[in-house]
Amino acid sequence: MRKALKRLAGFFTATLFLAAAVAAIPASPSWAHEGLTIAAASDLSGALREIAFAFEAETGVKAVLSFGSTGMLARQIKEGAPFDVFLSADEGYVGDLNKGGFVMAESIRVYAYGRLAIVTSNASVMEIKDFNLMGLAQPGIKKIAIANPGHAPYGRATVEAMKKAGVWDGVKDKLVYGENVRHALQFVETGDAQAGIVAVSIANIEGVKVYPVDEGMHKPIVQTGAVLRGSKNVAIAGRFLDYLASSKGREVLLKYGFRLPPPAPSTKTKKD
Repeated sequence: MRKALKRLAGFFTATLFLAAAVAAIPASPSWAHEGLTIAAASDLSGALREIAFAFEAETGVKAVLSFGSTGMLARQIKEGAPFDVFLSADEGYVGDLNKGGFVMAESIRVYAYGRLAIVTSNASVMEIKDFNLMGLAQPGIKKIAIANPGHAPYGRATVEAMKKAGVWDGVKDKLVYGENVRHALQFVETGDAQAGIVAVSIANIEGVKVYPVDEGMHKPIVQTGAVLRGSKNVAIAGRFLDYLASSKGREVLLKYGFRLPPPAPSTKTKKD
């Protein structure tokens, strides 16, 4: 009987100790367990993964990233895709979504300016003459990969640059279209195209030569983000946009070749 009582007393002592230990663990903010879904332009595929990882380490919030062409992502949002944040490669798509009531107007901000680059495979013995757009017309280049200008801002900027350079008529029949800049880069990586025009932010990879395109050859690629009106995580989404625009986020964007706007104030949303 005494042994049983001792065991019971030991059990209660251990239980009280465990309860005290659990109580001593600081509670995480409730939003740290909710997560965040982000629809992002393909040119962000490298930079955003790095930023999202750092954001999670700092806040405990995991960001689930979905990359694609800006136009296709905007269509998904209109069809009800449950994203919290939209990071577009073009301000026009965000403006259109704002008119339709799909984003929170007060959250809209420019986070970067995109840059174009001509790319060729290191496996190719060919060099682009003068490292500019005119070199794309040379006979050795049979196929040129670009993002589909029908729904990809970088594709539209590419066509504009080619026309301004006076090379459009000489290269338009060589074009092969990727769904987005990442897809266009894959054409060059696999040798299915001798050259391509993609985003600087994804071009600096092993096995590819990179020739930046003069930004004066096309209208600015104004990369714009916003919190979606249907988000159930508005406060977290706003905090992520703030992190993207912080010195930490800007440092990563700059490293990947984006041009940056002046620092912006914190994102404000009506639900905050």
